[in-house]
Amino acid sequence: GDPTFLRSRGAMPSTKRCCAGLAVKPDAEFASEALLPPGMAPQRELAAVVSSVAKKDATIAAVGDGDPLANYRKVASSIAWSPSRNLLMYMFMMWMTGSQLNVYTIFILQPLIMGPVTAIATMSKQFEVVSDVGLNLTPFRLTYLFFVSLGFCLVAYKMYQLGLLPVTSADWITLLPQHVPPQRIWPAGGFI
Repeated sequence: GDPTFLRSRGAMPSTKRCCAGLAVKPDAEFASEALLPPGMAPQRELAAVVSSVAKKDATIAAVGDGDPLANYRKVASSIAWSPSRNLLMYMFMMWMTGSQLNVYTIFILQPLIMGPVTAIATMSKQFEVVSDVGLNLTPFRLTYLFFVSLGFCLVAYKMYQLGLLPVTSADWITLLPQHVPPQRIWPAGGFI
């Protein structure tokens, strides 16, 4: 039984670990941090994060080394390569659709078809961020179009595998002129 003996052996926790004080310490910094909700960083940690972000922005601004368009080229290149990030997702989604035509396949193919169409339709809006700085955007737009068209080709190939593209002559048979055999007109009197 002696509590000091048990505490010294580690069998009984010390009273300091078990007590919970509800009084706020007189330290002003601790008092402001004690009232923060869980997960919110104290003011000194936020100041450190803000200073590190400012240093990172200064580093990005210094990338140009005298070329004011270097940052804009980097942004335009990032925009141009953004459709390439979708290609693996397209391939995975097409693999998930399987090789048979059913409702699930149509539900998966519809956004895969609309993705490249929407990307081409909004291309000028994508490059609007860097359009007013005097940068030649032609190579960046061509890169963008290349990756979008590559995604569209992947979708077209999947549609071909499923038989949804009209590429055989049987798909166009209704457009062929029908051959109507000539009719024989017999005289009213019978055989000649």
